[in-house]
Amino acid sequence: MKLVTIILLLCVHSADSADCEGGKNLLVFCPTGNDLKITISTGETVEWKFNDGELPNGNSVDTTDSSKRVMTLPTLAAEHTGLYTARYSPSMTEKFTIIVGAVTCTKDVTCEVGKGASIKLESGLTGTLSWTFTAATAGATEEAVNEAEKFTTNDKEVLGLFNVTTSGKYKAKLSPDTDEFPVTVSERARVSSVKIESQGGKARVCPSAEVIFECTVTGDVKSYSWTKDNTAVDTNKVTVAAKKLTISSVTPDHAGSYACKALGYFSDALVASSGLALEVQDTQVSNVRITRKGSVLTCEATGAVKNFEWEMEDGTKVSSQHGVVGNVKSQLNLTLKAKGNFVCKAIGCDDKGVKSDVCVVGEDHGDNKANGGLAPPPTTSEGLPGRGPQGASISVALLLISVLVELYVMML
Repeated sequence: MKLVTIILLLCVHSADSADCEGGKNLLVFCPTGNDLKITISTGETVEWKFNDGELPNGNSVDTTDSSKRVMTLPTLAAEHTGLYTARYSPSMTEKFTIIVGAVTCTKDVTCEVGKGASIKLESGLTGTLSWTFTAATAGATEEAVNEAEKFTTNDKEVLGLFNVTTSGKYKAKLSPDTDEFPVTVSERARVSSVKIESQGGKARVCPSAEVIFECTVTGDVKSYSWTKDNTAVDTNKVTVAAKKLTISSVTPDHAGSYACKALGYFSDALVASSGLALEVQDTQVSNVRITRKGSVLTCEATGAVKNFEWEMEDGTKVSSQHGVVGNVKSQLNLTLKAKGNFVCKAIGCDDKGVKSDVCVVGEDHGDNKANGGLAPPPTTSEGLPGRGPQGASISVALLLISVLVELYVMML
C-alpha cells in the first residue's frame, strides 16, 4: 500500500487557523487561508486533476521532481473546495476531498445554506456510524450515504458535503441512537464584499456627537458582528442593531478602528470590512489665522473646528459686495471691489469662537498677490516706494534745503 500524507500548512496571515491532516480517500475540512500540500509516495509520474479538470489557479507542482509527486496550493478559498485526484498508473488513482470554509450544521436545528454551499455534519455518537439522507420532497425515500471520501475517518463520525443543492434530512445512526440534521437549501448570494459607511461621512467628530456606522454588504447575510481594535465591541458603550452601530454621545474612549463582519450562508468564515478609524477631536481651537492667495482668503486653525464665520473688524457680517462664502466655509472669495478689514472666527466643538487677527484688503487687491492681504504701498512716478508725486516733491525740497544749510556752515 502506498503511503499517502496530506499536510495543510498554517497560513502565516491567519492567526487562528489550524493545520489540517488527512489521508487518501478521506475528507479534510480546511479553514479559509490555509495552504494545501499533498504528497504522493510513488516513483511514477503523477497526473493531477481537480473535479476532473485542471488544477485551480495558483497551484504549484514540484517541477524539481520529475514524477510530480508534490502538489501545493496556497491561501485556500471556497472555490478550492472539491475532489483532487492523483493518477500515477492506469490502475492507481488516489482521491482527496478538500472542503474550505464549510457551514457547520447542528443536530436537531434547521441549517439554512445557499445553493451550492458546503456543509459539515458532526455527530455526537461514538463508533462506526451509518448515514442516510431523505430529500424534502413528497414520496422521497431514505438513501444511504456511504462514500468514504465524504467522511473524515473510517468511523464516519463527521460527514462533509460540497455543492449542496437539495433540502432534506441527514441521519447519523449507531443503534439504537440517531442524530438528525435538517438542512434547507435556498437561493442565496455569496457575501463578496463588506464595507463600513459613516452616516454624514464623518469619522472625525467632536465629543458628545452622535456617530452611526452602517455595514454595507454585497450578498445575503445571516448575521453581523462588530469589532473595535480587533476586539468585540463593548455593548455597554455602543448600541448594535444588526448592520448598524450607534454611539449616542462620543467620548475619547470611543476612538479606535471599527470593523464589521458578515456571516453568509455558504461558509462559517466571516467576511470582514477594512477598519474605519474614528477620531475624537480636541475641543480647544487656537492659532486662528488668515492666509491669502489672490482673491481668496482662507481661515486656518488648530484643533477641532465645527464651523467658520467671516465678519468685518467692527463685528458686522461680510456683505455680498465684499465677498462670498461657498461650500468651503473656511474660504472667502473676494469681489473685485472688496476693501476693508476682515476677520474670521473658528467655532470649536464647544461652540466657542476664536477670532483671527485683522486682514487688511485694499483696492485693486486682485493684482496684489504678494502683499499678504495688505493694501499696496504707494509709489513714486518712477515706480519706487514713496508717498506719490506730492510726497516726492516735498522730499526733494527738503533735501535741497538740507544741502544748502550744510554748504553755508562749511563756508563760515
